[in-house]
Amino acid sequence: MKNSIERGCLQQLWVVEDLGPELELKAKVIAKDLGVKLKQVTNVDKNLCSVSASGQSRPTHVLIFDEQGLCLRAMQGVLVKAAPLRLSFTDEALHYRLKTSGRRQGLGQALGLQHFKDSPPRVIDATAGLGRDAALMAYLGAQVTMIERDPVLFQMLSDALIKGAEELKSLDSHWASSMLANLTLMASESRKVLAQQDREEGVDIVYLDPMYPEKEKNARSRKELALLHELLGSEEDLPSLLELARNAARKRVILKRPNKYHDTRLPKPSFIVPGKIARFDVYING
Repeated sequence: MKNSIERGCLQQLWVVEDLGPELELKAKVIAKDLGVKLKQVTNVDKNLCSVSASGQSRPTHVLIFDEQGLCLRAMQGVLVKAAPLRLSFTDEALHYRLKTSGRRQGLGQALGLQHFKDSPPRVIDATAGLGRDAALMAYLGAQVTMIERDPVLFQMLSDALIKGAEELKSLDSHWASSMLANLTLMASESRKVLAQQDREEGVDIVYLDPMYPEKEKNARSRKELALLHELLGSEEDLPSLLELARNAARKRVILKRPNKYHDTRLPKPSFIVPGKIARFDVYING
């Protein structure tokens, strides 16, 4: 499956003017890594409107680098007017989610941390996405490696991790410090990483939260999730990805699925942890 750059979803990195030489240099490095053109803009919203009004063929998304770091905007459809998608590992919204999510509910329960008394579990998050589930697992004490194949999302996750480390210098945030210490990021194809794992010596848990086909689009859909879906598309062969994960994990595989999603091709899980919107199917290996 081609990534967002290969599919032409994103062709430019817009840089807000007058950021200063250090940030401008960083933007040039990101553009080079992505293989996209660098464009300086004065007003992002005005530039988006200008592109939209031109009627010319254009990419679906644009990556923007401003004083707050990287953000993603839609250039087509109803999401053009949506707020930019930004990633952060230290904002209050994430902190609230972390401190209200316990070890015995939802993802925390699916992890089964009570079975790892001698050392924290090593987890591969094979579908990192926005990094929020990885952040929760790291907050709860797991050592998490995020795998992200899409170059745009990888750059956004990397930027969020760097910003988080910088913000810790001026913040007294023990929760963020311990969480960030448990997070690492890798740019790779998850199937390749999973296939290389030694089940006897490898990771304890593999976590999967693949993109599912959108069956309906309505006002209740989360705009950031819709933006992400447009960028990434959906997982084309979930059964083979699950099989790779089960062959790689020493202890268990956790598959996050929408409650209304059913796939008869998938094996029956060992048990299910229910949720309001999504559930966690847990496959026990040992």
